Amino acid sequence: MKIIGITGGIGAGKSTVTKYLESKGFTVIDADKIAHDIYKGNESLLEKIKENFGRDLVDKEGNLNRRELAVRAFETKEKKLLLEELTHREILKRIEDEVNEADKLKAKEVFIDAILLFESGLSNGCDEVWVVDAPMEERIKRVSKRDDMTEDEIALRIKMQMSSFEMRSKATRVLDNKGEIETLYTQIDNLLETF
Repeated sequence: MKIIGITGGIGAGKSTVTKYLESKGFTVIDADKIAHDIYKGNESLLEKIKENFGRDLVDKEGNLNRRELAVRAFETKEKKLLLEELTHREILKRIEDEVNEADKLKAKEVFIDAILLFESGLSNGCDEVWVVDAPMEERIKRVSKRDDMTEDEIALRIKMQMSSFEMRSKATRVLDNKGEIETLYTQIDNLLETF
């Protein structure tokens, strides 16, 4: 089974790529969705989040305010690294479980969509890494429209992430998402033909 990692900075268009792959019938493992799920019913993790980022982040029903957690985690590199330290082991374990499940189901390829593909070490287990990239102004415009974030919040997130230049230098393939969506789909189709 071939494992392809997909990554890119915030607003670059990873989700657009993975939705297209899913529409073509490919198995996609979404690290962000897994990151959402790991908090549900995980009292130990929620307690660590409250201790390190604020008790007000978790309501009486045990629901986590993920948006506010992200704001606080992105205040400094140290806080961001702390959050990753608290969550990555569980996320990586679940991704590994899903890869093994896809293998049991005889999938020929599996795609792992992860914004921290390189930083988490997930890229080491991939046969290929596709980096999705777009011009900075376009990324900021997309995120502000999609996530109701201020330009300052977006700029801070981008600053805390690996640079486009570094991601591109580590990539097996680069998908340029600077034009029409059909152009992006054509690039994906061309890569799929190489399988």
